[in-house]
Amino acid sequence: MSALHFFYCDYQDNQQQTTENIIGGLLKQALSIAKFPEDVIHSILDTKKERKKSELEDIIQCLSTTLRKFKKTYVCIDALDECNKEHRRKLIRHLKDIAASESLVIRFFFTGRPQIKEYINLHPATGVSLPLSVNLEASEEDIIAYICHKLEEDTKVLGRTEDFKKEIIDEIVATSQGMFLLPALRVEAVLDKPTVRKRRQALKEMPRALYDAFEVTLKRMQEQKPGTAKQAMDVLQWFLLARDQLTIESLRHSLAVEPHDNDLDLG
Repeated sequence: MSALHFFYCDYQDNQQQTTENIIGGLLKQALSIAKFPEDVIHSILDTKKERKKSELEDIIQCLSTTLRKFKKTYVCIDALDECNKEHRRKLIRHLKDIAASESLVIRFFFTGRPQIKEYINLHPATGVSLPLSVNLEASEEDIIAYICHKLEEDTKVLGRTEDFKKEIIDEIVATSQGMFLLPALRVEAVLDKPTVRKRRQALKEMPRALYDAFEVTLKRMQEQKPGTAKQAMDVLQWFLLARDQLTIESLRHSLAVEPHDNDLDLG
């Protein structure tokens, strides 16, 4: 069995995203999908008995032991450049040590701004090099194809003149900033409008930054019928607060259960 573990770095959470906590998060994911190795159980119990905080070396040892349960392991660290510089240096070094463990097959996938490649390749303390790097940027052709697809799917059939289609495509592509998500949010916001005039107005007033686009999307969700809007916000809260892997099935069950329920309505 292969396994995928991931961690999302956030510069706003630098105090909590220490090397210990990041590697501990990877360990938690590994233990959630593999049987607890006996030596890992004993190590955790000993730590609890002595009422002491787990040391980084203990966490690394437990992670290395647990990962041996998998045929191959993939570790994705997203936005590595947002990790505190000191924690980032230690993290990469310790991940390299884990990868060097006997009988472990592990592959790393890092994402970050372009300068992270130079940092990893040139920083002597990391001991890691990147054999392959890819600049991830949405191509103009893909963005145009997606917008055209959404226009064809549009059930309102408003303003389907070639000139208006071109206006929508040109405006959204010109401000895509090399991202795919931003144009996707924008075209949804435009097509959500009920008239050609309002669509053209939405096109002119489109947010230029991803944060603003998210804000517009949330506003659209909140403007739905009360029941639909509440369910949408409940889904977002479950995504934000879930402490374990959240599957579609578990999300459905979570949304179906109300506070103080004593039994399940499976009808």
